[in-house]
Amino acid sequence: MSFHSRRFRSRARALSLRDQARARTRAGLALRAISALVPFGIAALLVSCTGGGAPPPSSSPPTTQVVTSASPPAFSFSSARIAPEPVVAGRGISAGTKAGRAIQTALTGFYQSAFADPSLWGQDLPSAAWDVFASDVRTRAQRDADTLTLGTLGRGVERLTFTRKDLVVRVLIDQSGRAEAALATVTVEADANTTDGQSFVVSNHVTFFLEPSRDAWLINGYPNAKTTGAPAA
Repeated sequence: MSFHSRRFRSRARALSLRDQARARTRAGLALRAISALVPFGIAALLVSCTGGGAPPPSSSPPTTQVVTSASPPAFSFSSARIAPEPVVAGRGISAGTKAGRAIQTALTGFYQSAFADPSLWGQDLPSAAWDVFASDVRTRAQRDADTLTLGTLGRGVERLTFTRKDLVVRVLIDQSGRAEAALATVTVEADANTTDGQSFVVSNHVTFFLEPSRDAWLINGYPNAKTTGAPAA
């Protein structure tokens, strides 16, 4: 079990329903919302996140996007679903939708650097690319670059054809209608071609835990993260 998974689970166990009203820390507020949302299926999502498992099925027809050094288009998610999860039914839906869109924008920027910028394939990402992570997890995320980004798989790649770019954001809404935390699941798949004529399939599946910080949403953990390369069929 990863550091972030242990940290995430221990923080969740530490907050009981009785203690929720007294929770004052930023992390406590977010996990209070998660505890309150058990009837809505968030607890099951957390179990699946920390346990790994297969990526969720795509809800949209497959689309492709070809990226080469000669034609590097901007990254965008082919399928993006935002699901506000309120404690009180119907309360805070617009706030949740707004938060989800902000998270989509933040993750789109990260994936542009992590996968869709040919000048960064096989290279360390610039420090600004990691600003989407909270300061207390940023250094660890940089060390985990091979699980969060194309990483060393990008060495020698001259062409990526994205076949899947899915995003699901579940925004946790507290009793007053405020967006307190979010779980964002990203699945990216692509066919890679290298300069020496080889080909392989890239698969990236990450679940991010995000919390609001001033006017931005930052990643505070990633209980499930994996990027793999497999021989092309």
